[in-house]
Amino acid sequence: MKLERSALKKWTKITLICGAHSFVWGLMAGSRSMTGTVIAMLLGLATLTLMFAAIESHSFYQTARSRDALLAKALDLGVKIRIWFAVSIPVFFILGFAVPPVLAISPATAEISIGAFSLYLTQTFTGFAPEKGGRADDVIGVSFVDNFCSIYLTTMITGIIHTALLAALCGLVYAWFRFRKVKA
Repeated sequence: MKLERSALKKWTKITLICGAHSFVWGLMAGSRSMTGTVIAMLLGLATLTLMFAAIESHSFYQTARSRDALLAKALDLGVKIRIWFAVSIPVFFILGFAVPPVLAISPATAEISIGAFSLYLTQTFTGFAPEKGGRADDVIGVSFVDNFCSIYLTTMITGIIHTALLAALCGLVYAWFRFRKVKA
């Protein structure tokens, strides 16, 4: 399998757009060892980008997409909806400060919930937890490596949860397209 340059460019843009707000949340909630935090998050985003580009470059994916125009259309629309969701998060977050009920039903709340759930999964299944402040080697006993692994794994889990939600969205869009086609 050869990684296609167009797939890598496409998924780099999508990952940067969709991951930017998570990156900001991570920096705001992050530890004082910012260099490790930033590198761990960027490495997680790069890993996800390579994973998505590899999937899109795979011949099975390309064949399935070229054989079914509705599938290709559903995948494209699902990605566009996901990008809209990512771009709308800051708007809803800002509106949420002015009108608190807006925040309660906004994409920003969903994003925060996914991040918190990812932190919970990382800590539960690996035992890694990000440092909660102070130096990485202080009394709380969180080493730089543990903190780095926690942030990297949390970034990966967050991306995988978003991918699962995107796959479900694309599946719903595809089913809707098929239903409309059968009905017509």
